[in-house]
Amino acid sequence: MSSDFKKNVACLPERLRTAREQVGLSQAALARRLSIGRPTLVQYESGHICPSVPVLIALADALAVSLDWLTGRTDDPPKGGESDESD
Repeated sequence: MSSDFKKNVACLPERLRTAREQVGLSQAALARRLSIGRPTLVQYESGHICPSVPVLIALADALAVSLDWLTGRTDDPPKGGESDESD
């Protein structure tokens, strides 16, 4: 694993939480959308575990942000979106 990848992915927990809050989803609501457990999402947001590539793609899609922004490859602001599902 390259050091650039590790550095970029280090921002994932903060960006994931920021994007989730921006679209107004609770952890439980986002976890349901992705068909994962809320404890797993909590671990992603705390940086204890890193999601797989398919989960990263699903997260970016669900949160209406680019995968590049979510993983720290760009600092362009997320587009954000509106959600109709929240807890």
